[in-house]
Amino acid sequence: MKSCLICGCVKNCEKYLDNVFQNIKKIQEIFDKSKIIISFDISNDFTLKKLVELKKTFDIDIIINKDPQTNIRTVNIERARNKIIDKIYNEYNDYDCFIMIDMDDVSSKPI
Repeated sequence: MKSCLICGCVKNCEKYLDNVFQNIKKIQEIFDKSKIIISFDISNDFTLKKLVELKKTFDIDIIINKDPQTNIRTVNIERARNKIIDKIYNEYNDYDCFIMIDMDDVSSKPI
């Protein structure tokens, strides 16, 4: 495949992002063209600051969710993923595929 979107939802993921992005870098090597789409929910750590820092090195499109959040985690994740899907459909539909990855400890182990 030639092009791929690498997507994920983040909230309170700051401590994992360096390792996750090292893994993303390895994934990007497989493709001729790639872009990262992140859906960010307001966090209690410095996740957004870290994403802005990573944006200097990686091609990242950050969606900042401004909608009122619920106390139901799965609903918030569903909304964040839907925002990513909408962005793919409306702006990045020329890519061959997309990968949705966890942006926390699940994807922070070296690959």
